[in-house]
Amino acid sequence: MKRGNDFLIALKANQGTLLQALLWMRLEQSPKQTRVHHEVSRNRTVTRDVRVYACSGKFESEWMGIRSAICIEQVGTRAGEPYHQRRWFISSLCASAATFAQLIRDHWRIENPLHWVKDVVLNEDCSGLRHPNAAINTSICRNFVINLLRSHGFASITQGLRSLAHDIPRLLLLTQ
Repeated sequence: MKRGNDFLIALKANQGTLLQALLWMRLEQSPKQTRVHHEVSRNRTVTRDVRVYACSGKFESEWMGIRSAICIEQVGTRAGEPYHQRRWFISSLCASAATFAQLIRDHWRIENPLHWVKDVVLNEDCSGLRHPNAAINTSICRNFVINLLRSHGFASITQGLRSLAHDIPRLLLLTQ
């Protein structure tokens, strides 16, 4: 049933069949729109090449409503080290490459400050907690720690944790 909502989903390796089909599609058809953007920030340089492919009807049996496939290829350097990354997304939207680039960047503006920190820095995904109340309470504590460190000027949660890990009196002063 159509509810009026659209989706934009990042594909991961566990969607191997769809990912393989998109790789073949990339060889068989030209993108309907592209956008190349170069950016220099902090200790990195990045060139993002966003390509949008039309998918109407190609994947309906597995993914109802896919109208676009988006390939973002990033080439650049981080801290002087070169890197190359290719990510795929599927969407029910039919939009421009610039629009998809902005939607994806907006998603990462949310993902990086909170979810990435909780998943990578605080190992939330590796938590062995199974009881719902314990998992919820621990997640609340993680949010509290992240917010407390940020409100006291720590741009890096990792550096904040290292700085305060063995300084209990200073740590307690943060809560006042």
